[in-house]
Formats: sequence, structure tokens, C-alpha cells
Amino acid sequence: MLKVNPLNFHSPVPGSAEDVIQTLFWMEEEIPGAICLTQLVGTPDETNPFPNIVVQHSDSDEQATEATTGLYFQDSVMNNYLREWLLHQQELRRGEITRDQYFEWKLNWPYT
Repeated sequence: MLKVNPLNFHSPVPGSAEDVIQTLFWMEEEIPGAICLTQLVGTPDETNPFPNIVVQHSDSDEQATEATTGLYFQDSVMNNYLREWLLHQQELRRGEITRDQYFEWKLNWPYT
């Protein structure tokens, strides 16, 4: 009836990757600009099982007055979801899609 993904109202698997992304989507709606996705670049270090992560931040990006904290997942499903979200955030920032189109994408995710 609403033409939106039912995951917006009920999560069949609480704590799943889909549930986490939905929670972050709604957080972004409640606090616009709070979640800023960026592409991370790993640098190989054969002595460390975890990659060294390099984050590049443009001076033109909005910066918080406090130091920011990064989070990344070593899970291909979660990374694919976040990468898709990043692409839509970038489209919104560049004016390629409207705020309404961005919101519509989130309402129907992951079935878009």
C-alpha cells in the first residue's frame, strides 16, 4: 500500500547487515549530515592481518569541530551495502538526484 520496503517497519533478523543499514538510514534522517560516507584506501602490510587504512578528507567537506571517528567492516555484504549508499550520497551532493529521490531510494532499499 505504501510502496516502500517492509524492512522499514519490521526487521526479520535484528542485528543483521540490512537491519544495521536501515538504522543508519533513519539516523541520517533524524540528524542530517551526521553520517558522511567516504571511500577508504587500504595499504598492505604483510606483518599485520588488518590493513592500514588511509582516509582522505577534502577541506571543502563539512568538518566537525571534534575529531571524527572512522568505522569499517571486514564483511563483503556490509561493504557492498555501504558502497551503494556512498554512491547515492555522492549523487545527492553533486545535485544529480534530489533529496526526495535520495529518500525514496532509502525507503525502497535494498530492492532498488
